[in-house]
Amino acid sequence: MPRTLADAKKKVFILSTKPADPEKPTIAELEGGLEASCRIVSSTYNVGPQASETVDEKAICQPGNVQVYSLDNYTAEFDAFRYFDEVTGLPEEGTPDSEEDIGDQLFQMLKTKGATVFLYEREIGLESRAPIAEGQPVEGYELLLDNPQKPQDQGGFLKRHITGLVQNAWLNAEVAGVTP
Repeated sequence: MPRTLADAKKKVFILSTKPADPEKPTIAELEGGLEASCRIVSSTYNVGPQASETVDEKAICQPGNVQVYSLDNYTAEFDAFRYFDEVTGLPEEGTPDSEEDIGDQLFQMLKTKGATVFLYEREIGLESRAPIAEGQPVEGYELLLDNPQKPQDQGGFLKRHITGLVQNAWLNAEVAGVTP
């Protein structure tokens, strides 16, 4: 089997409501959030587990030092593109129930310090635009958001740097087809 290029393979959903079973979010729950894959700067997307903490935990009879893994660590940060109305200059509202024309809804969902959102990422051998399907693996993260930051590099498109503290993670989740 050939190796798969990683380019354009991540599909990211951001939900304002926690799925009924975070280990098995339904297609409807994921699609009820915002499909954000085309709204996030690829080079700044960094969401996932980091190296776990370690603890010295050797038995008296063991020579040398023995360490074991302890607390999990995660990171969650990315830049979100902003979208503005060309006439008024105000944030675009987007079209209700449109997967493509969501306007500035992603930033509006992420702009309040202390808000909680649920980010689900699918990374498999399909393009990011391929629809989500039952049985596909996803990783889920409950994020406590901080204030959006202005990127140091103000070139390119208008965007804001989003950071979140991971409150819960579901690393081996799977998409369910129907409501559990």
